[in-house]
Amino acid sequence: METVVKGNIVQKNFMIESISYLEPSLRMVTPGMVLVAVILAAVAGILYSCFTEKKGTTARCFAAGCLVFYLSLVYASTVFGRKVRATYTYELMPFWSYQEIAAGNTKLLIENFWNVMLLLPVGILLPVCTERTRLRSVAFTGFILSGTIEVAQLVMKRGLFEFDDIFHNVAGTAIGYGIYTASRYYCKCRKKSLQTQKKYV
Repeated sequence: METVVKGNIVQKNFMIESISYLEPSLRMVTPGMVLVAVILAAVAGILYSCFTEKKGTTARCFAAGCLVFYLSLVYASTVFGRKVRATYTYELMPFWSYQEIAAGNTKLLIENFWNVMLLLPVGILLPVCTERTRLRSVAFTGFILSGTIEVAQLVMKRGLFEFDDIFHNVAGTAIGYGIYTASRYYCKCRKKSLQTQKKYV
């Protein structure tokens, strides 16, 4: 009973700290930014449909539109929606956040978790958009996206440049790709199983 209570307390604290961490970023996304993201997503879907004639184009167009829409909101919340700081801020020590976590700074643990989650949808949507996408190319895409965010934050004085964020973002894209691969494998096995059952009916 005591273990259950402690587990509920930890879960509650995690939710509270997550909300307090995400709330400022969500406030940065204005209706205008959402409108621009929708327009970009629509344009991406139209262009993709115009230049793609392969099977499953509709699903890929939808995935491409969702990907552009999501990335637009990511850049809006992590770069363009932030206030300009007085100085350039950066942390060049790799895995410095884990040293802080070990010292008792649990807020950075929440931040690291959500940095992993930030580009996880990219790892799922990108393979849907492009055929024969490998883990290496998905991870590299995550590295480029995260790198541009960090550099933009540094140059525009809109955030802290750090290698930890890049590491977590890339890890998120890799996890997303793993989810996509596992889901696709399950669907194939399920389809094959149903076809086998029909043969013996």
